[in-house]
Formats: sequence, C-alpha cells, structure tokens
Amino acid sequence: MIALMLQVRPCLTWRDVQHIIVFTATPYEDRRADWITNEAGFSHSHQHGFGLLNAWRLVNAAKIWTSVPYLASYVSPVLKENKAIPLSARPLEVLWNVSRMDLEMSGLKTLEHVAVTVSITHPRRGSLELKLFCPSGMMSLIGTPRSLDSDPNGFNDWTFSTVRCWGERAKGTYRLVIKDVGDETSQAGILRQWQLTLYGSVWSPVDIRDRQRLLESAMSGKYLHDGFTLPCPPGLKIPEDDGYTITPNTLKVRGPKPKLQGGRNVLRDVVLGGRLKERRNQDKDLPGLCVFHPSLVSSVTS
Repeated sequence: MIALMLQVRPCLTWRDVQHIIVFTATPYEDRRADWITNEAGFSHSHQHGFGLLNAWRLVNAAKIWTSVPYLASYVSPVLKENKAIPLSARPLEVLWNVSRMDLEMSGLKTLEHVAVTVSITHPRRGSLELKLFCPSGMMSLIGTPRSLDSDPNGFNDWTFSTVRCWGERAKGTYRLVIKDVGDETSQAGILRQWQLTLYGSVWSPVDIRDRQRLLESAMSGKYLHDGFTLPCPPGLKIPEDDGYTITPNTLKVRGPKPKLQGGRNVLRDVVLGGRLKERRNQDKDLPGLCVFHPSLVSSVTS
C-alpha cells in the first residue's frame, strides 16, 4: 500500500507516511479492543493500533498531501526519584510538567511519539506494569506484566514509547504510574530515575483539524486523475533512476562474502529512508554490492 502512495506522491517522507497512516486508518471491530479517541480525534487501541489500513484512503490522502513540518523534540532532565514501588495495590506515581517555555526553542506544539526511559531495580521485572498519562489524560499501557519474565535485574535505562497521544498538545503534565502486580511477599522495587522524550512538530491542534478535514474531502477520489499533481517541496524532488553516475561512494559493501545462490552472489541490505537496488554479481570472487542513491537516504532526525 505504501508503494501505491509513493506512486502518486513520490516525494513523501517517512514521517509523511506515518502521518497519512494515522489520519486514514479505521477502527477494527473487535469486542476485546479498547478503542479510545484521543484529544486530537484519532482512535487507537492497544490491540490494533490506529486500525485497518485502507488502500483507497491511503492513496487519496497521499495525492493531496503536503509535507509535515520539521521534526521537533524535547528531552527532560534525568529525573532522580529513588522511590520504592509499593507492594500493595497502590501504585507509585511520578509527575513532570512540560511548560511553554520548555518547548519554546524547538517550537514543539503537537505530539507524535512519546518515550519514557526508566531505571528500575526489581527482583522480578515481569511483575511490573507501567502506564503513561499525557496532559490530556490519555493513558498508554507502555509496559505490561509478563508472567514468564523473571529477570532479577529490573530495567536499566530501558525505553518505552507510545503513539496514543498523536496529534495532542505537548504542553502539560505527564504522569508515569508504576504498579507491582506480583507476589506481595517479594522485595519492593525502586524507581531510580526516569526521563521523558517528546517528538512532534510545530503543527497546532488547529492545523491537525484542518488537515483531517482536507483528507476527508479527498476520499471521493476527485483528485486521482492525472491532471492533478502537487509540486514536491524544494530538496525533496526524486531524481530519475537512470542517468546518475556510480562512484565508490554509492557502493556499500557489508560483511563477509555471502553464500552462492545459483552461481550468483546476492547481498540484501536495508537503507533507512532510501531506495535500495539489489545487484547480483556473476563473479564468484566478489562480495555482493548494494547500490543506492545517496540523495534519497534521509536522516532519521530530519
């Protein structure tokens, strides 16, 4: 389905694709799913994410999509806690407030990914349940209890993340709630420290709603004719596959000589954010080579 999106709008970035999926996915009818609509109007469940992908909706949205603003982020200080996690039903709750001044430099207004990095000592880490509440009150179950996880080392700089608050405001108070659901006779765990990381954009909630209305208006298919095209933003124009010069910088050799398959060496590799072409070499003495356009490889921080 993503290939179909790129066919009608080849200059989509990896973040554009993520946004289009969030904007166009539809809830899946499952009585066991906990579908919740967040503050930005997106439905999400812990069982099915944002829902089913629909090729018609994805392609129609891609046809009229203009790129999202740059990726903005915020990282809190490392928050030293050294607080015991109660063995009773009462959980441990810690808070961190993100103010407008905290977000002023990056311009971050609405959320995409929210990550929490924790260091917890516990004799049986599978007994812990971790929940994160965004400023809107939206709850994400970021760490579920695991009956088979008896590791006594706890969590050391362990990062959990969620997308349930996608499109919501970034400013406000975040709550991390940790509950021990294990045997009450065991030793209590301790939350040593935690850190909050926010990723999002300078889009405001109004911008989110405007984009939602635009995409819904396109679902009739009225833009799918060849006469309608949007120009690619500067710097995102996709060059043609033919006509470029291969230099040593365009070749990437990875690892030892691969096994032969039918007299040919085949090396498969993945380049994040870029296109990959497989090259097969008839020469058995040479390792496989992967060729790609350097200009098409986007930084994961862009």
